[in-house]
Amino acid sequence: MDIEVIHTFPNTHGVIDQITTLHELFFVCNLGWGEKFKNDVKSYLENFSSRFDKKKDSLWVAKRNNVIIGSIAVDSHEGFPSCARIRVFIVDFRYQCQGIGGELLTNALNFCKFSGYQKIELWTFDNLSQAKRLYLGYGFSKCEEREVSYWGASLIEQLFFLELTS
Repeated sequence: MDIEVIHTFPNTHGVIDQITTLHELFFVCNLGWGEKFKNDVKSYLENFSSRFDKKKDSLWVAKRNNVIIGSIAVDSHEGFPSCARIRVFIVDFRYQCQGIGGELLTNALNFCKFSGYQKIELWTFDNLSQAKRLYLGYGFSKCEEREVSYWGASLIEQLFFLELTS
């Protein structure tokens, strides 16, 4: 399969729209989270793009035939300079379980280590068991859980973190 993982910038032509569409296809169409979720993803990416600092922030996409089929962002954690956040981590459901998510996550973790982050955190939901297995396999630990109501759904949101060692 001709899939490449590339380092890019959020304001590169079409990146925001393609990543937003990936989220829409999975979360809105498959899980019924509603149109507001799609708008929240796009809004986040536009904000991320406007404050993007290539020394502290990063974005990778997986592409097949020049179409984005996966993404992951490292977002500097405002107020916590030693902690990064993983955001917009997704792989098109048709390409899951092929190592693409692992390659994206490895790139993000390597960037965090190189950039001097001491901790990485990410938020996910308890119903995304495949993603959670990946996080746990890379050494993340669940440190918080809470019931929330987002995008027309009642969910259990979970915070995972990873302490980086030298």
